[in-house]
Amino acid sequence: MPQYKKESPSIQSPVVVRSVPAGYQGYMEVNGVRKEIYSKEIKSETYNFRSVSNIKVLPVKINGVVFDAMIDTGASVVSVPQDVIQKLNIQNFTHKKIHSTAGGDVWAYYFPCIITLGSFEISNIECSYNQESPNDFILLGGTFLKNFNYSIDESEQTITFILR
Repeated sequence: MPQYKKESPSIQSPVVVRSVPAGYQGYMEVNGVRKEIYSKEIKSETYNFRSVSNIKVLPVKINGVVFDAMIDTGASVVSVPQDVIQKLNIQNFTHKKIHSTAGGDVWAYYFPCIITLGSFEISNIECSYNQESPNDFILLGGTFLKNFNYSIDESEQTITFILR
């Protein structure tokens, strides 16, 4: 059974959203003339998704480890299956509470994580795990999605995320 700290009712630190920073990137010389290169902050990116039984799947990093994740607009939090908990060596959880799922009510155990998608990094996201989850994929739910406006192009099999 997962361990958790009873005194921590929720993740207290604010969620931090970052993208590739703007600023000086270096220089190059063209015909003996030095040109400085600056980049703009990335506010929008488009990714190709894989469709698995009509589920949109993207590669993401959680705490630096790459996993496949599905977009789940019906999930309130990011939810991870047991193999992810094992690969990340998560042993302690901040709190637990009852989750209503399509399969019924279950205990969910919470922990903070960092999710990276392309140039975007969101830290202190509330992630959950429940032992009865049949999911093979990480569910990218509301605690991740609320940081973006997003649109899906089915014909091109792309999804565009725009920082809010």
